[in-house]
Amino acid sequence: MGEIITRPTPLVPMPFTGERLTSDYSGQTEIEHLHRYLLAREWCRDKDILDVASGEGYGTALLAQVARSAVGVEIASDAVAHASSSYIRENLHYVQGDARSLPIADACRDVIVSFETIEHFSGQQQFLDEVRRVLRPGGLFVVSTPDRDNYSPTGSPVNTFHVKELTGAEVDALLRSRFPNVSSALQRPVFGSVVLPADSDSAAPLCFERRGSSHFEASVGLARPQYIVAFASDGPTVALPSSVYIETGRLGAFNPEQLAAMLDAAQAEAAAERGAHVRQRQEIDVLRKRIASLEPDLEACKHELAEARGEAKGLLVANEMAERACEALRNELLSRRTAEAALVVAMTQRPPDAALQEQVQRLEAAIANIRMSHSWRVTAPLRRISRLVYRRR
Repeated sequence: MGEIITRPTPLVPMPFTGERLTSDYSGQTEIEHLHRYLLAREWCRDKDILDVASGEGYGTALLAQVARSAVGVEIASDAVAHASSSYIRENLHYVQGDARSLPIADACRDVIVSFETIEHFSGQQQFLDEVRRVLRPGGLFVVSTPDRDNYSPTGSPVNTFHVKELTGAEVDALLRSRFPNVSSALQRPVFGSVVLPADSDSAAPLCFERRGSSHFEASVGLARPQYIVAFASDGPTVALPSSVYIETGRLGAFNPEQLAAMLDAAQAEAAAERGAHVRQRQEIDVLRKRIASLEPDLEACKHELAEARGEAKGLLVANEMAERACEALRNELLSRRTAEAALVVAMTQRPPDAALQEQVQRLEAAIANIRMSHSWRVTAPLRRISRLVYRRR
């Protein structure tokens, strides 16, 4: 059995924004980054190493498993704080700093690693000067960056976090301007990831790629690699091995017992979902029946409400008519009382004469006629209502 490597993971991952890989994201980008760190890890054993643009910190922690000491430099303060609290080892620490002005002493690191960094700023020569300053004589610089020709072909979406992407030739020229020896490898994600030396004396692999539903492509060497992984040093040239990262979780490379357990779990989950679906349908049927049984009650309530509204309207009209009749009767009674009072006053002030007596008789007769009239009898209930109403007032 080969070496078993533990993957460092934080208790709480940083949110993935697209600017840097975090443990909150999985998929192709995760595979690419993990493969690069695992490959670089082989050159970090018992060395003092520096990881530039360490991000969330998982990669530096992976290198620290075999390094004598490991430092992660990151420009984002929140990422530094997260890494410092999430990945804790005696030989590991993180500091905030810019890649173009590293907060690290001269000639103190044996290996400097920087993955997917150089394309994020324009001062690339300044960055390489800082790398040379910090590296010890004979030290190794391991760097990766997208190959512009394959990563960003014409018509593809632009990565807004990238400032200056490079081609393979431009990467080689840039590194050789600072380092006498440069070895480059090409990386392409598949179901996992493959890293092959760019120039090799051994026979190049014969690759087959599916290019559609009915076509395949055969090629010698790795076709359309998206990334360049370079090893630069002022010491001996690094001999690069071919490297393969196999993502078994996505290839389905499980043993029969695991597959059987996964099948049983999937079937149990499907059965539970079917049962839940049946229960939901039953509950829906019960609700539909209840709605159907309530519809007649709803119609009856609507009818009663309409009748009540009609009755209320009629009562309002009757009440208004009664109010008007009461008001008329009150005015009539007031006028009669006024006439009677005037007659009493007149009678007390002078003796009645024949004309006055005649007037009194006429008034009495008029009052008697009113009280004997049909309208007086008909409006008797309204007068009683009026007395009750005005007594309350």
